[in-house]
Amino acid sequence: MKITPLFSSPLIETSLDIDIPKGKAYNFLATTGSSLISKELRILKNYPEIEKAILDEFKNVVDEFLHYPNEIIITTSWLTRAEKGHTSSLHSHKNSFWSGVYYFDDYPEDSGGIEFHSPLLPFADFQVQSSSWNIYNSSSWEVKPFRGKLIFFPSYVMHQIKMHNITTPRHSLAFNMVPIGEYGGDDSTYNTDWTQ
Repeated sequence: MKITPLFSSPLIETSLDIDIPKGKAYNFLATTGSSLISKELRILKNYPEIEKAILDEFKNVVDEFLHYPNEIIITTSWLTRAEKGHTSSLHSHKNSFWSGVYYFDDYPEDSGGIEFHSPLLPFADFQVQSSSWNIYNSSSWEVKPFRGKLIFFPSYVMHQIKMHNITTPRHSLAFNMVPIGEYGGDDSTYNTDWTQ
């Protein structure tokens, strides 16, 4: 038997061994009951060596699996912080091609994971519950954080931080990426040089 994950939305998990400096006081936007994000939305511009390491790792993914001819750049990047009882709303990232999260802290067992939801749910006509979940029949998928984990996913995939149940804050670095140069074709051709 052969199963083909047709038209998949790949979740790519890899790792890096780079720390985010903790001595700096980061400013977070205040919210109630939801995880916090840094006020600064291009935080990787302060850490070019980390930005380069992330882009190099994504280039490895492109070379091995995705085969995009375009250079990819990071646009926005920000820190997240979840206190005990915090979660985040289900969301996707607009104006972005691929997104990612880097986990640079220590994460106890009850740290909130990130949960992804299938983009195909709006098209499902039946809601049948499986007796055993796997990558072929799940409507959501959770990834638990651990130090050094780096994940990439298409920006259209809805996701959220699951409930964080411990007093130690949960931190992560999130980012969005876009292609530059020319892409598309015919009357859908676009070149980022046209905006300069």
